[in-house]
Amino acid sequence: MANKKRSILIILIVLLLVSACSSEVTHSIPTHPVNLLETSEPKEELFEDFQVTGDTSSMYPSENAQIATVYPAWDRPKVKIEDLKPPVDAHKPSDGKASISGLLYAFDISVPLADIEFIFVPAVIVEGTPIVPPIITNGDPANGDIIGKTDANGAFYLDNIPPGLYYLLINYPDHSVIAVESENTSHNRLFKFEANKSYPLGVIKILG
Repeated sequence: MANKKRSILIILIVLLLVSACSSEVTHSIPTHPVNLLETSEPKEELFEDFQVTGDTSSMYPSENAQIATVYPAWDRPKVKIEDLKPPVDAHKPSDGKASISGLLYAFDISVPLADIEFIFVPAVIVEGTPIVPPIITNGDPANGDIIGKTDANGAFYLDNIPPGLYYLLINYPDHSVIAVESENTSHNRLFKFEANKSYPLGVIKILG
């Protein structure tokens, strides 16, 4: 009987100890998030050298870099192709040369290409077939390139074109394009000029 009482007493003591321990652990668990990085010492500002100030002039690229380099400007007036007035004739050609006229038109954005340089580059003949030169340049007369510039309406006149086959190239600031066929704009337009002849080319379609 004495042993039974002793056992019950031991069990009660054990239960009390377990209860006390559980209560202590429960009260030691914080009830709100704790920032383990917080200390009593003053905080050191991280990445202070990377703070952006009000002066961003040294940032690259600058905010208006795209506007400054893309041609044609998107705010130019749009003109329907049927409202364009290309030259109806061409000047008298220089002796032994061809003369041409035309109007360059970015058909996909409906904008005449005003005040822009263009290049007639001689076609490269490969196995009897003319192709666009594999290397595009800014125009080199020593290689037979003919350089011209449109006026404020996108029109131009040239009277010193040597006879031959040419492609018309536009070098935008960020890409280059070749003039395309009027009825099939997926094909590059090939120009054939003969000596002592004039060619009013009308509207020449270019991708913008």
